[in-house]
Amino acid sequence: MKSLLQRLADDIPEQPDAVWEIQSNWIFDELRMLFDSRPRMSVAKDNNIFKGTILNYGLDESTLVCDEKKNKIEMMQQRIQELIERFENRLSDVSVHIKSTHSPQVEFVIQAKWQHETLKYLLVWDDAMSIFYLNEMA
Repeated sequence: MKSLLQRLADDIPEQPDAVWEIQSNWIFDELRMLFDSRPRMSVAKDNNIFKGTILNYGLDESTLVCDEKKNKIEMMQQRIQELIERFENRLSDVSVHIKSTHSPQVEFVIQAKWQHETLKYLLVWDDAMSIFYLNEMA
């Protein structure tokens, strides 16, 4: 299985590129791009035809309208989980946990499996600046 970006960029789809994936930092780069991107159409996330397309690629935090900060963080946690499951179908057993909530920054731990490896990342969301920082965890 390939990510959306690989399917869009693959000039020779019949040749497997698992060797390239193993030798490169592919998942980190693609996840970082996923969190740095924003959907073109906010209504695409609710439309079954568009939600898995490039129109909905990226994380939309602009529509998070909540009275309580905790609910906003939990909604973002759910969106991160759905985003990875939708656009990184090569990963399995994806989990997203809230690590800390020191305002305005919130830290999420993302854990997933790819083939026989366990991947673990720290995603820092700066709510005030609407920026995400992705770091690998040891």
